[in-house]
Order: sequence, then structure tokens, then C-alpha cells
Amino acid sequence: MSAVVVIPAAGEGLRLGFSMPKAFVPLAGSPLLVHVIRLFERIKHIQGIVIVSPPGYEDFCRNEIAEKNGFSKIVDIVPGGNKRSESVNNGLNVVSDKTDLVLIHDAARPFVTVTLIEKLMSSAVKWGAAIPAVPVIPTIKSENNRGFVIETVDRRNLREIQTPQVFKTELIKKAYAAGDIESEAGTDDAYFLEKAGIPVRIVEGERENFKITTKIDLRIAEMMIRKKKQS
Repeated sequence: MSAVVVIPAAGEGLRLGFSMPKAFVPLAGSPLLVHVIRLFERIKHIQGIVIVSPPGYEDFCRNEIAEKNGFSKIVDIVPGGNKRSESVNNGLNVVSDKTDLVLIHDAARPFVTVTLIEKLMSSAVKWGAAIPAVPVIPTIKSENNRGFVIETVDRRNLREIQTPQVFKTELIKKAYAAGDIESEAGTDDAYFLEKAGIPVRIVEGERENFKITTKIDLRIAEMMIRKKKQS
């Protein structure tokens, strides 16, 4: 089985309080992107990694991320687009049609485990598409345009979606080709399969596999890494 990971890393780091792109924000002395690549470098079924870089940072990714850290599986570095879906599409365009599986993983999720990745890959082989998710815990209410509660939403069937999302290559490429990636607000990749009527299998995710978005998330991530080093 052949598999390639596409890592969209073109997002801004403004909510983290940095002027640099989010993927380059330091976590325990290394950029977020480096933590993520290290993980996928260790998985034997992953043959290649495609980095979708912030436009203009391709040489930085090549020199300071790939070469400086001795990564061997990075097969391409491509510029991102104006939206996440455009960035992912740029990454998919350089993945060979002969590749069995494509994994798409956020550069700001450094704590995903090998166990979860392998579960997702096995599910994608069986079902065609697999995404990790955890149950929604907080109470959710909908609001009207005047700032009043409409109703309390039944959360029993609600799920918080994570990455990596794993797909048979032919399916994800077909879904992206059929979707309007420039105008549709697809915040994850399974969205385009849903629109195309392609079933997507949900796999139980991991609470630690959170996305680092705010300064508080970054502080929590720092504490998690310190704790792991001490154990």
C-alpha cells in the first residue's frame, strides 16, 4: 500500500500572537510543522509528504524545515492558495494517481498518534474515506440574529472533526474536481465528498489531537510536551 500525506501549512498565526505563518510558530524549540513531519516520517506506510507552504516561503520550507531537519520523505513543496481548500487542491495536484491513499493533516495538530493514523488508514482502505472525530461535550445552543437563544441543540449525534482525514486517492481527487473550491466554505476535506454523495466513515478520534489555534492552546501544548519529557 502506498500513501502520501498532504500538510496544508499556509495559515496565518495572528490568533497565536505571531506575525509569522502558523506552521512556523515555535513549540518547544521547533516549528509546529517540524513536530508534525517528524511523526509521519516514522510511519512505514507513508512514502511521501507534500508541504503546502505559505506563498513565498517555499525556499524557507526547503532549507529550514526539510534540509535542516534531515527529513527524507518530503517529495514536494507547493504554494498555498487564498483558502484552505485551494491549498489542499494544490497539494493534491502533485500526488500521483497511482498512490493508494492520501492523508490530509493540519500543520497545527502535533499530538496525533501513530495508533490513530493507522486506524484511519485501515478504515479508508475498507470504506474509501475515514475521518477522526470526538463527541461534542459542551452544551450547544443556536442563536437568532437579535442575540437570543433559539433552542438547545441535541448533541448526541454531533461530532468535532479532526485530522488526518484519509481517502482513497481517486475519491478525494474526484470530490475536489467536482467541488467549487474557490467559493464553497469547505472547512475540512470530507465536506467535498459529502457534496459529491461519497460516504465518509467516522473513526473515534483522540482528545489530545487538538488544533493549536490560540495562545492558550499553545501554552497547553508546551505543558504537554514538558510533561512527556518528564515521564
